[in-house]
Amino acid sequence: MNTDTNINVIIPEGIGDPKYSNSFRTSFNETDFQIDFGHQVAGEDTLNVVSRITIPTSVMKKFVVTLFMTAQSYEKQFEQDLGFGGIKK
Repeated sequence: MNTDTNINVIIPEGIGDPKYSNSFRTSFNETDFQIDFGHQVAGEDTLNVVSRITIPTSVMKKFVVTLFMTAQSYEKQFEQDLGFGGIKK
């Protein structure tokens, strides 16, 4: 896993368009975590998955910490309280 923030990121054609997700579900097995991102219409009990990501357990901690720090940066920059400000890493 490369932790250098100055790496070149290549986004293949067809992946560049973001998928809208207002819901997600998580699962895991002995070696991986899986996150399904999806769209759920209010009042319906169906999640339409738009993307499925599998993350090895060895990367999960870095993913969660990075997501947490990104949310704290968002709160500070946009003066929005998402509930992460009082949590210490």
